[in-house]
Amino acid sequence: AAQDRLAKSEQAASAREEKAKAETNAKLAAAKQAMQDRDDAASSRMEKAKAEETSKLAALEKSKRESEKAAQDRLAKSEQAASAREEKAKAETNAKLAAAKQAMQDRDDAASSRMEKAKAEETSKLAALEKSKRESEKAAQDRLA
Repeated sequence: AAQDRLAKSEQAASAREEKAKAETNAKLAAAKQAMQDRDDAASSRMEKAKAEETSKLAALEKSKRESEKAAQDRLAKSEQAASAREEKAKAETNAKLAAAKQAMQDRDDAASSRMEKAKAEETSKLAALEKSKRESEKAAQDRLA
């Protein structure tokens, strides 16, 4: 009977030990799973944050490229406008120069024409005086004769 009690006591102790081991293993497994779940959640949050940051960076890069392109477009338009103004100013200056040159030429031509007319008038007056002189001399000779 004492041996039976001892055997039962050992069996009960062994069963309690097995139960305690099983509970400890279950708690360890649960703790390990909880840690794994936390790690997975943290990794997931990190990946999500990384994806969001990458997306934000890509959007910033795109915005920067668009701003630079817009600035280049504005610069090109500004340069085109400046070039057009410069060409217009050149054309206006050339037109003014041509008009001034033509006006000078017209004045020169008018002056030359007046000089030619005056010269012709003077030549005509001289010819008339010469003719009058010859006629006077002939009349004087006729009177003498």
